[in-house]
Amino acid sequence: MHKKKFIMAGLLLAAMPFAAQAAELTYTGVVTVPTGAFEALTPIGTPVGGPIDVDDAAFGAGSIGIIDINSIDVNVGGFCFATAGGDCSGMGTLVPITSIDSAAITGTSGELGGSFSVTAFSPTFMVSIPILFDLDAGTFFADGDALGTVSGTGTLNAPPLDSDGDGVADDIDNCTLLSNSGQEDTNGDGIGNLCDADINNDCIVNFIDISQFTPRFNSATGDPNYDEDFDINSSGSLNFVDYIAFTNNFQMPPGPSANDCIGVGQ
Repeated sequence: MHKKKFIMAGLLLAAMPFAAQAAELTYTGVVTVPTGAFEALTPIGTPVGGPIDVDDAAFGAGSIGIIDINSIDVNVGGFCFATAGGDCSGMGTLVPITSIDSAAITGTSGELGGSFSVTAFSPTFMVSIPILFDLDAGTFFADGDALGTVSGTGTLNAPPLDSDGDGVADDIDNCTLLSNSGQEDTNGDGIGNLCDADINNDCIVNFIDISQFTPRFNSATGDPNYDEDFDINSSGSLNFVDYIAFTNNFQMPPGPSANDCIGVGQ
């Protein structure tokens, strides 16, 4: 199965780029209650963060359980708690996480909730340290006799889904289901060329659009008949690839796009 990765960025617990998407989930946290050994090692304000590797299918289904969490890393002031397969990238003293005790995470790419807990075992101190993540409250809590107590607070944020994996989130993508990282929109109607065969802007692809394309067929940049508005794939030439876009979308509106089609006269 494919995996998604929660990636640390600044003061965060995790970020998750989707396979072929680049969406991220971020959790920002800091130490708020240092006690025991943590009192010296992690003063108030110490960042708490690390990557969590989760199964794609479970995330897409909106429900993540124990078996769906592949690995967890949590770096807390010089200690890196990690399950098998985790990678602290040389950050801090490794403290193995020996079990994922529970996981009940629900939600979508726009919002997550629930909680999960793990047990970190320290071979140095020979103690087990329970770590609890509460995604509803936006908190992180770790406790252990040898290491003391540390908690983090923060807000769980999930940037909008990027359905076509072009690096542009759906809520601002001018062509949400076809990858167009350049966001080419030569007629400036808010709908990207790649999904806009509606040349006369009446919000429907029909014979009028095809009839305007026909005399321009086989023209290229520099030719008097060439018009970039008809260049669906922005290749610099008008050919069968562009023509197929007109026929495949015949009697359909342009898009889908984050921007509504505003037809002529509307």
